[in-house]
Amino acid sequence: MTHERAYEILGLNSDASRKDARKAYRDLAKIYHPDKNPAANATVMFQLIQDAWNYIQNTSEKESDHLSDDADTYNIQGMVKYDSGEYESAIFDFDKVLLLNPEEAKACIAYKYRGRAKAALRQYVAAISDFDAVIHLIPNDADTYIFRGNAKGNLGENPAAIADYDMAIRLNPNDAAAYYYRGVANYMLGQYVAAISDYDMVIYLVPDDAKAYYRRGHIKLELGQYAAAISDYDIAIRLKPNDAEAYSSRGLAKACLSCPFDAISDFDMAIRLNPNDARTYYQRATEKGILGSVWEERQDLLMALKLAEQAGDVEFIVTVEQALNEVS
Repeated sequence: MTHERAYEILGLNSDASRKDARKAYRDLAKIYHPDKNPAANATVMFQLIQDAWNYIQNTSEKESDHLSDDADTYNIQGMVKYDSGEYESAIFDFDKVLLLNPEEAKACIAYKYRGRAKAALRQYVAAISDFDAVIHLIPNDADTYIFRGNAKGNLGENPAAIADYDMAIRLNPNDAAAYYYRGVANYMLGQYVAAISDYDMVIYLVPDDAKAYYRRGHIKLELGQYAAAISDYDIAIRLKPNDAEAYSSRGLAKACLSCPFDAISDFDMAIRLNPNDARTYYQRATEKGILGSVWEERQDLLMALKLAEQAGDVEFIVTVEQALNEVS
């Protein structure tokens, strides 16, 4: 391979900077990564791109430059692997960056993405440690506060998670993700009014966020605001027509308003979209029982029991068995 050919493969002129080459390599590697691109030539193109980047790295004239480029290479490879879901392999690359002890900017990238990869692998304590390092180096990185908040939330540390989301919002008041996840944490703490306020803000910032409507509707359902919950579920379903959970939840709200026919219609759709949801069969059985369709009620309960047994949901199995005994 020649200098000109390496840069040509990356879509650059031969006098392009190494920084441009790094960016082009990362962008092209994302496009042609075999795990994301099913095209027949994806693997060949991905290898060619790797070869071109490796050639550019190996032509470094100074040892100090070579050390720095190695860190860049591992960072870029790690980010490509992270984007492709290869989290363990990505962590290995970021470990290499930190072993090289490069300048803080490169270390910060490694800590940031290594933390995200660890969080994806549910290694939340280790992820928080990496996010701590990022925040120490860049105290105003709003995204990292959100990721650290998520890790804390997954550990059940919701007050600490909310503190991180608060900081993210202070740094970026228009970050819908920070409001969304703070809403989740507030809900987990039973702070329903605060959670609804957070989802209101998400919807204000991103009016087509189906998840925010669904979650706000779920809280209203728990608060007994059934009509308001149905309104939110209506919008969530319009934005995301194949969301089985939204249909099931809307059906439950309609059941609470004593509208069994409408509830059953929603449960039918939820089951069509997700035939393995035992609880939706159970809920539909309840409504059929109200309408006096005993045989259909029993059939739904039997299906709910079968699915609950397959899932190993012991507590729910007991609930369904009790309902079956009452029908019998």
